[in-house]
Amino acid sequence: MPLIITSLICFFLAALLSFYCIPTIINISLSKKFYGEPNIYGIQNSTPTLGGLAVFLGFILAATVSTYQFHMPELRYIFAALLIVLFMGLRNDLLKVSSPIKFFAELGAAIIICALGDIRFTDLYGILGIHQLNYWVSLFISISTILFLTNAINVLNNIDGLAAGISIIIATTFGIWFYIDGHAEYTVLCFSLTGALTSFFLYNVFGKTNKILFGDTGSLVTGIILSVFLVKFNEFNSISSSMALRSAPAISFAIVSIPVVDTLMSIILRIIQKRPIFKADQKHVQHKLLLLKLSHFEATLVLMITNGLIIAIAFIFQGIEVNALLFLIGIVVVNVMLIPFVMVRRKELSRVKQIRLYRKRMSPIKTLFRTKPSITNHNEVE
Repeated sequence: MPLIITSLICFFLAALLSFYCIPTIINISLSKKFYGEPNIYGIQNSTPTLGGLAVFLGFILAATVSTYQFHMPELRYIFAALLIVLFMGLRNDLLKVSSPIKFFAELGAAIIICALGDIRFTDLYGILGIHQLNYWVSLFISISTILFLTNAINVLNNIDGLAAGISIIIATTFGIWFYIDGHAEYTVLCFSLTGALTSFFLYNVFGKTNKILFGDTGSLVTGIILSVFLVKFNEFNSISSSMALRSAPAISFAIVSIPVVDTLMSIILRIIQKRPIFKADQKHVQHKLLLLKLSHFEATLVLMITNGLIIAIAFIFQGIEVNALLFLIGIVVVNVMLIPFVMVRRKELSRVKQIRLYRKRMSPIKTLFRTKPSITNHNEVE
């Protein structure tokens, strides 16, 4: 069967299963009160947060059915890692767990993928003059990358559709490249994830009676899968082929640039303001877009289009040296991401200026109507 047909079957199989699972998950969640408490993002506690479970089920079914024909010894370790973060995500969505416990679960999943599945970076393509990596350095960089990207996807999970929408862009981009370069097994995995995420996106953004949220279950599962695609994208490009990209690390950075740069900017801002690094807030780029009167869907759409344009720029200039392209992409992304912050700041300054001008104009009127207290001379009265 042609790979394009297999990929489409995987996409629709995952999408259909996820689509039909979500109403059942919503009904069970509402009847058993399986939903999270209100948080700083204003999410109501009556909205189920187990949307990630449907994404997991859709992806696993489509991936299991489609990959039987491929030799993928690492797939068992990917599934094992997904089960770990799935149960941790479910526990956090329903019962809430401490950050250290969640971190160690993610760390365990990353170690399984990198150490047992042997899915790790072995070449940095000359970034800072570094090429081949020894085993332990490779393991450290790979595990750190998986942890960071997984949490970066989780950071996007605070307005409707954003985490799923950006993940669809990332998975589709990787899937297209895997298809063109002939990596059938990872092509079907990418389109399986895209299909499952697409169904969730429709319910999350456009659902009214059947609205559901991603939850930690969805963001952790999706983050782990995308991290695997990221590592394999770089490793496949290190092998000489007709489609090998000499600046693969810079291009992969561009593909995941929105969640990565947003997380980095948030960390830097918290350090400057001497606030806890791991404490959630509303100072991310998506929140600035909401302050500019965009709806959740409009903010999500803006960031999805932005991510797509950044990816296009990276592929257009993929022929230049990796450090130069990495610097170029970094400059472009940071400047684009700062635009909403600048616009909100100008809006705030304009409001302050208007308030001061209003007070200045009202000052004479207040003086005119201000009455001095009368002083009664008791001697004169007598």
